[in-house]
Amino acid sequence: MRKSLPARPSLEQFKKQAKELVKEHRARNASAFTLIREFLPSLAGKTDEEIVLFPFALHDAQSVIARQYGFPGWNQLRNHIEALSPHRLTPDASIEEKFKIVCRAREQGDYALFCSVMNETMRTAITPERFASGNSKVAAYFQPGHAAVYMGEMIQGEHVIHFWRMSAPGQNSDLMLRMGIKDDLVSGLLFSPPWDTAIGKNREKTKPEEGKPD
Repeated sequence: MRKSLPARPSLEQFKKQAKELVKEHRARNASAFTLIREFLPSLAGKTDEEIVLFPFALHDAQSVIARQYGFPGWNQLRNHIEALSPHRLTPDASIEEKFKIVCRAREQGDYALFCSVMNETMRTAITPERFASGNSKVAAYFQPGHAAVYMGEMIQGEHVIHFWRMSAPGQNSDLMLRMGIKDDLVSGLLFSPPWDTAIGKNREKTKPEEGKPD
C-alpha cells in the first residue's frame, strides 16, 4: 500500500525503515514479503519461498521504501528530502548557470556549448575526441530525469572548486562532479568514480575523466 510523505520527512527515519525491512526479510515475516512483492519489481508476483531465497540487501530495501512513497528509487527520495531542507546549500547564480551549461553540453554531446564556459587551458586540453570519449563514460548521469545536489565549495590556490552529487534513474550509484572556477570561467572538471549510496562501497572503478585545474 502506497504512503504519503509526512510533513517533515526524515531521511534517517527512512534508512531505519529499510534496515528493519532487511531484518524482517531474514526473519521470514509474511507482511514484509507482501511489501517486497508489491514494491520491488524484480520480485513482483513471486512466491514467499522465492522471496526467502532472494539475496535481499539494504539497497533493495531502500528501493522498496522509496517506491512505497511514490518515488522511482532511493536517490530520488533522498534528493527530494534534501531539497526540502532549509539549510540546503546553493551556489551563486553564475556558477549554477555554468553547471547547467556543462550538463546540457554533456546531455546533447555539444562540444561547442561545452567550450563556451571553459577557459583557454581547458579548451586546449579537452579536444573534441577527448570530450566524446569522456561523455560516453558518464552519459547515464546526464539523461533526462537526472538530479544534482550542490555540496559546497573550497578554495584551492587561485581556483574556487565547486562540488555536485549527481544521480540518475536506473543508477544505483552517484557521481561526484568537481568544477574549478578561475576568472569566471571553468578551469577544471573532474568526474569522480561512482559510489554505492545504499551500502557505501564502490560499485565500479573508473578513471577520473578530465584532470585538475591549471
